[in-house]
Amino acid sequence: MRLVLVYVLSASFGLAAGEARAAATCDPTTVSDTRKSVAGTCDCATATSRKDYLKCVGGALKSAVRAKTLTHECAAAVRKCAAKSTCGNSSAVTCCETNAKGTTKCSIKHDAAACKGPHGGTACSGTKPGSCCDACTTSGCAS
Repeated sequence: MRLVLVYVLSASFGLAAGEARAAATCDPTTVSDTRKSVAGTCDCATATSRKDYLKCVGGALKSAVRAKTLTHECAAAVRKCAAKSTCGNSSAVTCCETNAKGTTKCSIKHDAAACKGPHGGTACSGTKPGSCCDACTTSGCAS
């Protein structure tokens, strides 16, 4: 019984250490490179539906995780960018809303007319298909 307990505890600590190493390897460059790679397979601009686009991204990420070329943490970050995108919805736009205090948030709106700034703030909508992950800067829309 003690031997089993020692084994379980050491395996648990090993797993926790492995998870910490995996999370540390998910840096902005890895996320950016993975997003570019996924874009080669799942084209945002030509996606015919949001559902199909997200399914394509999910499949590409699942394959990379299974092949151990991508951590679960990085896959989740890339999946989040895909979920907060206009891909598969031709009329949707990214909307960067900056409040009076200067804090900018991004959301997806049905069209540019729906992108309105908060009271005392400003808003700008993206002009091309994309994700909230790269649509806004700290002070508004990215170029």
